[in-house]
Amino acid sequence: MKDNWTRHAKVTNVFSDSVFMGTLHLLPNEVVLNNQAFRLWDVQDDPNNKAGKKFLETMIHDKNINVTIHGKDDFGYWLVEVYNDISNQSINESLFQRKIATRIE
Repeated sequence: MKDNWTRHAKVTNVFSDSVFMGTLHLLPNEVVLNNQAFRLWDVQDDPNNKAGKKFLETMIHDKNINVTIHGKDDFGYWLVEVYNDISNQSINESLFQRKIATRIE
């Protein structure tokens, strides 16, 4: 669900089925945070999930996206729900629908 915590980001690298790096735009034309670590909110990270990583790379690598921020985890990663910048489709939900990611229980 998009809300007031939705911001723009540019993805620079994808590390797994739920972890990526990028630039976060907190305020338009004002606050830009480079080299930020992101983790998909509610997605169980699995470094061995090659299908999930490939899907995430295809959908967001080197692209502008919208992220709804749900806070930070214990490692300082932004916990986000990701939306395709063009279709506004939730990438998190797409991973679940395609059965290539697991929800955190």
